[in-house]
Amino acid sequence: ALPRRRAPAKEPVAAGEPSTPDKRPAPESRSGYLAVLADRRYVLFLLALVVNAAVYVQYLSALPVAMRAEGLATGWYSAMVALNGVIVISCELLVTKVVQRWPMRLVVMAGFALLGAGMAAYALPLGVAAFVIGTLVWSLAEIVAGPTIFAYPAVASPEHLRGRYLGAANTMFGIGSATGSVAGLAVWNAVGEAVWWICGLACLLGLLAAGAGMRTPAPDEEEERA
Repeated sequence: ALPRRRAPAKEPVAAGEPSTPDKRPAPESRSGYLAVLADRRYVLFLLALVVNAAVYVQYLSALPVAMRAEGLATGWYSAMVALNGVIVISCELLVTKVVQRWPMRLVVMAGFALLGAGMAAYALPLGVAAFVIGTLVWSLAEIVAGPTIFAYPAVASPEHLRGRYLGAANTMFGIGSATGSVAGLAVWNAVGEAVWWICGLACLLGLLAAGAGMRTPAPDEEEERA
């Protein structure tokens, strides 16, 4: 419903100077979501976002059910959620200072590897220790790759499409969260703790999609966007 921005007026050409036609498409002609979908590599990144959200949300969906099935009290699940919160609050800024110097693609791929490993660790026959180890590992994935995943759309987008790129990214993350919550419990009801191995395989798919879809911005471009 917001009004469109008007294209900036062209500077007048002085008499006698040859005029060079502007061959760039007008912003209005390529400002819709079809322009976002035309960016094939970014579509792969959006697929990776859906996978990331669908797997990540299992700590709210399948994890409490799995812990109850192991005979653990609700307090143990609360402890896992609190453990994640403590790690994020105490470590994320420190870790971000380090990984922000790494290529964005490498950071996101490392995050998928850690997320998949953390979820798969829940299937290990170690009792409470498996849940503690798994939570530690996927919490590390969150603080390593989370900020970069949500910063990348602004880096990857042309300036006039930045809002569309950000909107598409947040929409895909929301879709992944919503469908992952339902799918996680459905898979748990069908195959039990094998859901954690499936989460690990899904993260492998996300890792490949992110690796193929994310481009490495030029250093001056990344610095300007930061």
